[in-house]
Amino acid sequence: MDILKDKVNSFFLQSVQNGLELRQGQLEMATEVSEAIEKNLPLAVEAEVGIGKSYAYLIPAVLKYSAERQQIIIATSTIALQEQLYSDIQNVMRMLAISTDVIVAKGMKNYVCRRRLQGVMKRNDSVLLNKIMADVQCGIQDRAEMQFNIPAWLWDKICISRYGSEYCQTCDFTESCEYRQLRKKTLFGSNIIICNQNMLVSHFISQARGVGIFSRTCAVYIIDEAHDIESKFRDAFTVSYSRKDMINIVNRLADTIPYQQKKLAQTLVKNIG
Repeated sequence: MDILKDKVNSFFLQSVQNGLELRQGQLEMATEVSEAIEKNLPLAVEAEVGIGKSYAYLIPAVLKYSAERQQIIIATSTIALQEQLYSDIQNVMRMLAISTDVIVAKGMKNYVCRRRLQGVMKRNDSVLLNKIMADVQCGIQDRAEMQFNIPAWLWDKICISRYGSEYCQTCDFTESCEYRQLRKKTLFGSNIIICNQNMLVSHFISQARGVGIFSRTCAVYIIDEAHDIESKFRDAFTVSYSRKDMINIVNRLADTIPYQQKKLAQTLVKNIG
């Protein structure tokens, strides 16, 4: 039985009443997405500009979530697109008369680390740092919610740079950490999550090693702007070395090899330098 597809078709056929323009391409895409969700099959769609692809996959996704209340992940390439999708999904839920928790999941570097912030303030107690701390004490830890400019060089010193049970258990601010609460929701909650593609890639890598970022019972993964995902995986598995790094590696290895090979290693070091 194609229950989801029937619901989606019914919605789009009444699209005028819902304030939408009926577009044949959008209806066809939504139908294909519905079939893929119902049959648990992969689907790749190349949609032309203006077809309304966001609504074509959001409507089946929200209807699926409404019926089963299992986690759904929607990944896109930028924070701006995450926020646009959040707005779109609110509209979709209003039209479908469905209400649920939707989480915009950003990477850890978008949030203040209070422990790092306090460390920086001990060395440099500036007006800007005090403004940031005032926001943090009021529960604002997301950089986008702070109503003032924070230079990139400063943000790099106070944002969350590490996350994990071993690191976080030694932190005095774990329970009030917004990012930690977010990660609890993504791992244990049954909700609709809008994340960026980097976080999705990190999830799959972490899941292969044990525990991922999202629930193992996630029902649907949707990747918007999927042409970007290959580069995100490539970046995740790419390691870069500076010239100094290479010299240090060769020098360390030179201490463990025979004399003749050590001379060759030292020559290589000179050439790198």
